[in-house]
Order: sequence, then structure tokens, then C-alpha cells
Amino acid sequence: MKIEKIEVPALVAVSDNVNKVPKKQWAKWGTLARGVFNAVYQQMIEAQFAFVHPKAAPISAEQWSTIAWNAAWTAAAAVEVASEA
Repeated sequence: MKIEKIEVPALVAVSDNVNKVPKKQWAKWGTLARGVFNAVYQQMIEAQFAFVHPKAAPISAEQWSTIAWNAAWTAAAAVEVASEA
């Protein structure tokens, strides 16, 4: 499988550390991975319903924040690995 590099200007514009990722980790990620972290985290925080089963009980804000953080971290790490390929 070939990985194709693409430019995503909308994510590049939101690459500030607004979610307070530890500085050491933030420095390891490139601009695109940082933007992906911010975008995924924000989208998940705003739309829990899109990620859980419709019959599931709502997840508390604190627990959902952790789930969203972990998903965003995983997405950013995947983008960073892909960009190194």
C-alpha cells in the first residue's frame, strides 16, 4: 500500500497547542499532526453522539474528554508516522 502525501491547509492553521498537550510531545509532532490532534479532539468533544452507539448511555464529560484525548493522540501519532514514510 502506497501512502500519498497531501496538503491540508485548514489543519495547519490550527496547530497551536490550545489543548495543552505536554510540550515535549507537542515538539515531536509536525504541524499537520498537531492540527489533526486539535481537530479530532474538538470534533469528538462537540459530538459524542457520533462516536457512541445510539442506545448507549451518555458518557460523563470527564470520561469523554479522556476518550477524545486518546483518540486525538492516536490520530496525531498516525499522521506523524505516515508523514515520515
